[in-house]
This record gives sequence, C-alpha cells and structure tokens, in this order.
Amino acid sequence: MAVTLKKLDASECPNDVDMNGADHVWQVISFDGSASYYASEEEAAAAVAQLHTEDQETNS
Repeated sequence: MAVTLKKLDASECPNDVDMNGADHVWQVISFDGSASYYASEEEAAAAVAQLHTEDQETNS
C-alpha cells in the first residue's frame, strides 16, 4: 500500500480530529493504513517523506 496525502475540508474530516477552527486539514495514510492528520501542508509533506525513508530502509 502506498502512502497517500489528501487535503480534507471540515466536512470530510473525522469527528474525533481536532481542527482547531481550521477550514481544512491534511490527512496522511501510511503503508499500514493508519491515518494521521496535520494542520499544515508542510507538516504533512514531512510526514510523507519520513514514511518513505522508513520504508526504503526497511525494504533495502
């Protein structure tokens, strides 16, 4: 399974995610299917890069 990054509007965001009044959040779904949520695109992109690095280290 690939890592995915998706911008979610408030209406798409799960109820248990604290959006802190933001209009949207960034969802990162990892290789194992677990989801993480970030307030900024930069934080989400860093998480994707970290997951990719971890996957390369594990599978090399």
